[in-house]
Order: sequence, then structure tokens, then C-alpha cells
Amino acid sequence: MLNSVIFWKLLDIFILIIEWISLYILINDLSIKKVSKNQSFFSFLLILGIAFAMNLLGIFPNVRVFISIMLSILYVKLNYEVNLSMAIQCYAQALFIGEKIELCDKVSYDLTPECFKGVDN
Repeated sequence: MLNSVIFWKLLDIFILIIEWISLYILINDLSIKKVSKNQSFFSFLLILGIAFAMNLLGIFPNVRVFISIMLSILYVKLNYEVNLSMAIQCYAQALFIGEKIELCDKVSYDLTPECFKGVDN
């Protein structure tokens, strides 16, 4: 099952949906809307569709992260009453935390036994 490409693609899509839905719920609870609920929801679905398409098209993960950050900043700025500099500052802090997580991931990969590193999909 872990060697199946379909399993990993479905897992990526599932995680992507959870990430965007959690962002949508968090921003809806903490921010003041400046557009209608329907317009906010449809713009969210558009961004979710773009993120889904980027995943299916196989865009390089680092580029996907950068595009997703720009899309989420654009989404928040267009649909909610927020200060742009505050949003950028929050993303800078999130990127710093993300870099720490990525470093932990690389260290854990280095500690992985050699018999598991070369498993083909």
C-alpha cells in the first residue's frame, strides 16, 4: 500500500483539502467580512480548485507553496477587512516555523535506515 502512487496522490489531495478548509474556517471566525458569504465561499472554492489543479499537474512543491501563499493573501485581502502588512507579517512567521519543520523532516530522513530510502513507487 505504501508503494502505491495512487495512495500518495490521494493523501496529498486529502491533506491539501484539510489545509485550505482549516484556513477558511480560521479566517471566517477571526476576521470581519467585507463581501457576502456566498462570494467569499465561491472565491474559496476557486482557490481550492486552483490548488487542486496545481497538485494534479505536478507543479514543483516549493513553487506550489509560494503560489498558495500568494493566493491565500489575495483571498484574505479581497474578502476580509485586514491590514496587508499584518497578513504578510503573519505569513513570514509561518514560513519561519515551516522552515523549522522542514529541517526536522530532513534530519529524520537522514536517520532513516538505508533499506527504506530506495523504495520505488
